[in-house]
Amino acid sequence: PHSKIGTETIQIGVGVGDKRQTFNVHKALLQKHTKFFDTSLASETGKNGFIFLNDEDPDVFRIIND
Repeated sequence: PHSKIGTETIQIGVGVGDKRQTFNVHKALLQKHTKFFDTSLASETGKNGFIFLNDEDPDVFRIIND
């Protein structure tokens, strides 16, 4: 299963302040399913393995990520 999605993961910080949660997500999955993450991963923080989704709800992201 991992051979198709690779082993490289990135950390996504979702939400702000005390509500921010960090998720580890396979990079290849994000790139395969949406162009938005291609742009985010090309940013300086994205190149370092981090993406921040400050305007998103961690509870909703957890549902999508699970």
